[in-house]
Amino acid sequence: MRKVVILFMLFLINLYAVAEVRIVHQTVNAMTSPIGISHLNPLFGWSFEADYERRIMQEAYSISIYKANNLDNPVLCTDITEGDACVDVSIPDLQLAPCTSYYWKVTVRLNDGTSIESPLAFFETAIDEKEMKKVHWIHMPNSYKTQEFKSLLFRKTFTIDNEFTAAKIYTSALGIYDLYINGERVGHEQEGNIVYDELKPGWTVYSTDIAYQTHDVTRMLRRGSNVIIAMVSPGWWSGRISGAPYSDDTSLSFIAKLLMKQGDDVVMSVETDETWQVGSNAPLLVSDIYDGECYDARIKWKGLDSDNSTWTTAARRSTSIGKLSTMSNHPVRVRTDLIRSPQNIVVYKGTKYDGSTYGRIDNAKNVDASSPFILKSGETAIFDFGQNLTGWPSFTVSATNGTHMHFRFGEMLNDSGSESRGCDGPKGSLYTANLRSAKAQLEYICNGESVESYHPTSTFFGFRYCELSATEDVEILEMEAQPVGSDIDEAGYFECSDTRVNQLFSNILWSQRGNFVSVPMDCPQRNERVGWTGDAQVFSRTACYNADMRSFYRKWMNDMRNSQRSNGEFPNIAPRHNWTYYSASGWADAGIIVPWNTYQLCGDKRILEENYDAMKKYILYVSSLHTDRFTYPGAQATYGDWLAFEETDKRYMSVAYFAYIADLMRRTASVLSSDEDDMYAIDAKEFATLFNNIKKEFQKNYLRENGKLTIQTQAAYLAALKFHLIDKKDENTARQTLSDLIEKNGYRLSTGFLGTAMLSTTLNEVGLDDVAYRLLLQDECPSWLFCVDQGATTVWERWNSYSKESGFGPVSMNSFNHYAYGAVGEWLYSGVAGIKPNEEQAGFKHCLIQPVPCSQDSRADKKSLLSPITWASASHRSPYGTVESSWTWHDEGELTLDVVVPPNTTATLLLSFLDENMLIEEETDEIDDSDNIKKTVLEDGGISIDLQSGHYNFSIFNKETSIVTHQTSTEHKLYDLTGRRLYSVPQHGIYIQDGKKVYKR
Repeated sequence: MRKVVILFMLFLINLYAVAEVRIVHQTVNAMTSPIGISHLNPLFGWSFEADYERRIMQEAYSISIYKANNLDNPVLCTDITEGDACVDVSIPDLQLAPCTSYYWKVTVRLNDGTSIESPLAFFETAIDEKEMKKVHWIHMPNSYKTQEFKSLLFRKTFTIDNEFTAAKIYTSALGIYDLYINGERVGHEQEGNIVYDELKPGWTVYSTDIAYQTHDVTRMLRRGSNVIIAMVSPGWWSGRISGAPYSDDTSLSFIAKLLMKQGDDVVMSVETDETWQVGSNAPLLVSDIYDGECYDARIKWKGLDSDNSTWTTAARRSTSIGKLSTMSNHPVRVRTDLIRSPQNIVVYKGTKYDGSTYGRIDNAKNVDASSPFILKSGETAIFDFGQNLTGWPSFTVSATNGTHMHFRFGEMLNDSGSESRGCDGPKGSLYTANLRSAKAQLEYICNGESVESYHPTSTFFGFRYCELSATEDVEILEMEAQPVGSDIDEAGYFECSDTRVNQLFSNILWSQRGNFVSVPMDCPQRNERVGWTGDAQVFSRTACYNADMRSFYRKWMNDMRNSQRSNGEFPNIAPRHNWTYYSASGWADAGIIVPWNTYQLCGDKRILEENYDAMKKYILYVSSLHTDRFTYPGAQATYGDWLAFEETDKRYMSVAYFAYIADLMRRTASVLSSDEDDMYAIDAKEFATLFNNIKKEFQKNYLRENGKLTIQTQAAYLAALKFHLIDKKDENTARQTLSDLIEKNGYRLSTGFLGTAMLSTTLNEVGLDDVAYRLLLQDECPSWLFCVDQGATTVWERWNSYSKESGFGPVSMNSFNHYAYGAVGEWLYSGVAGIKPNEEQAGFKHCLIQPVPCSQDSRADKKSLLSPITWASASHRSPYGTVESSWTWHDEGELTLDVVVPPNTTATLLLSFLDENMLIEEETDEIDDSDNIKKTVLEDGGISIDLQSGHYNFSIFNKETSIVTHQTSTEHKLYDLTGRRLYSVPQHGIYIQDGKKVYKR
């Protein structure tokens, strides 16, 4: 009987543990449920959630893998592996099959002896790349150059006689493509819905690498006759955006392999060859990423009944092209959770002269945005979606056959008809001058068959406003804006008491969503949209706080390597582009900075391993450059502190950045070193020497004897402090001078792309947090809140892209969705909330929590007794789990701080602002060392508290200025009858303690 009771108690203990601790966010190759990955050495990851248990650590794990068609018998169960590894876990000697769907789970033993098991998670392997090498690319015969940005159709009709249980198709294109089987668009089934990969196959250096996609098409095929059709448009391959740098032969091409299986046996295969047909009868009459689409819905093309006279026999492509590779990055998809409905619809007819250059729109009326309406011929409708985004409109309409619907897209409306304010049309009309030569239009020709729906698939637009006119009356039944971008798992959250700062954070998120479309673009609206490396590197840390960027940046760094010159130069744009130049300081340096930042925030050492040779090759190239004045001039002084209000010498910035990447190479080599005598260790010493040599030359040229720099700009001091180019003895002078420069500028920043990226974090690092807050809360131009006050819903390219006072900025370069200045997002996480990675245990395996709550001194007018930001909260879902930090000022002067340290990790709470007059409690007791908390008083002031995993609630207050003095640790928290917290009892009376009324003498 005793044995039965013990077993029952053990069962309850395990049941309790399962309820308390959960395995969440399972990934394969840093992606959730990826489709079409390589079957070679996939990496598995998982993290934990816990309700309120503390000190939870993983002690061992075992992984089980199952084929999707046999969940009863695992193909592999690993031995129990001791240790706490849970990120990018490799299974030695793992032999997975290509073309196979798998499920997997992990069983974990925790440090209390209990075991927990994850749910089953899915992934699917692609076809072996060696098999795809045997498949032929096909194209239109005698088509060497793509003409007029027209699309092509590739078609194969075939008969299925055999029984099959599974069918997978593997496809790619030179150009953007969409795939149809038996008239239905091919997508992925997910929880009863169909989701589609968009803008396939994504942008790569096509002459080196081309991704191919995997789709399960079992349900789409049938016994008897079937047809596969691919519609291919120029896209990044040969459209205006590419400038055709990848091949002299820019013909649109397609490749496919369909495999049908009965069990594990292949029963039928269909591949692209000369039995396929190709036709120029595509309904996509014109297609270009810059210029948009013209789609004729009257053309019948999807099914078996297409007119054979419009097709010709396809030819094999004979010119060489890059190798086919499995998808290594998130697909581009519609973000269904972010779809926007119109917030306002204005319909007008004509313009009216009002004395301005262009006049104003006439006969304007508001239309109910929630109901269908009829747009009459001659009228124009403007849909306001309330949010600047990247994507396309999706609409359902009813119109007569042959009706032309014409769409234009813009980020802003003309605020007047005055050319002097930069307007390009009547007041209230669509502003498009900043699109430059991009037409950014959509033409849809209706088929008149009752109700019809459409959205583009081969282009995208950057817009908040959509303008529609039509040649005949059209009934608009539904209209929405669909955001489109790389389907990256978002992982960050920030909110505070200031609604304008919250809008700024929203703007940062939306700019990341809109500019990360296969590659990190610089703007989604004009004739650019390319992967500027400088923008990418300054934003990379913020990007990694906002989302799990591991696979995205690994793919993009592959583009960087494929664009690298033989002498080591990295490009200023990746993938390589017709505009591409090389080796601009702060831009090409991204080849070293982005891998390091990704490793630091995501803990993915692979990105360092994969890129180390290319990184080393680049810095050796930069080391070979010399000028008359400098032995170590850095990379090309091309852009400097781009678009700054106050110019900093470009060579100065190049030298500073050279020192920075030299130091990063030292740190990278140290991370990769496993022995003090290995190649990496030797490199680390050489890069340390290089850094010191650059620093000496920097000081010789730019540092005066009084400790001040020869260049007196904010960016100059920021770079010197951030990159540790000033000795300790001069740091206070530099710190004070920087503070003085900002104060003399009215607490306004004067920095551009490079300086702004390091502005707030550097102020935080040198103890000028009040200055950082005053810059954040500044609303005069230039500032982040100035843009917010002008109505920004994304981050702008220029501080003065638009003002209510003056109108629009220079149209030559004026994007309203340009993420570089959103780099301040890093400081919102790391400075305001204090969530910081630890370099020694990257990826938040050990986390630093170092919040600096906003003080009254951060308010410019100082009229209020309270802090301008009274509370802030942030979270970041790292590969190890979600870290949370929030703080709140209370009226009585108490500061509360809530911290969540995820299971299987530890943290150090650094409270540098504490002094001898401040007390800190955790829950109900003043802090003493315990199993979960270790407290250390720091030499420079403040305290350090080592935390095990768990939820913590701290209270901090000043003994001298708080309303009452601290109560003894044996008492529980007291409140007066209004619910106000008390720290001791000033006189006898009735109070609330432990939820009950008590009388205290």
